[in-house]
Amino acid sequence: CAGTLCAHAPATLPAHPPTHTLPPPPPPPPAGLLYVVYMGMLAVFATNAINDTQIDGKVVALGLVDGNAGQILNQAIGVAIAIVLAVVGTYLILKVCDALIGVRVERDEEIQGLDVTQHGEEGYNLEA
Repeated sequence: CAGTLCAHAPATLPAHPPTHTLPPPPPPPPAGLLYVVYMGMLAVFATNAINDTQIDGKVVALGLVDGNAGQILNQAIGVAIAIVLAVVGTYLILKVCDALIGVRVERDEEIQGLDVTQHGEEGYNLEA
């Protein structure tokens, strides 16, 4: 399931021509969120070097590989908090922008066409 999701997500990103000098695009959001959860399984080597918390002379299990399945739940909770923060923050920014300058045009402008009403341009001259 995760592999299928990650394999198809890059299709939603714009393609860069081969002569472009830009770095590769970041991983798609589903892959990034899954990577964070998967870190709960593999939180072993790097974290043991800096987090040497010991109980009864043994280093505390940090990830699923070490026997701490609860770390995956911790990672999933972190992902959920990040998603909620992004959604709520985006909603608040949208409401502030709507209060200050508005985010919708009038219905008449929408019917007439935004190219004409907002930019003063006509996309197609169908009368010629």
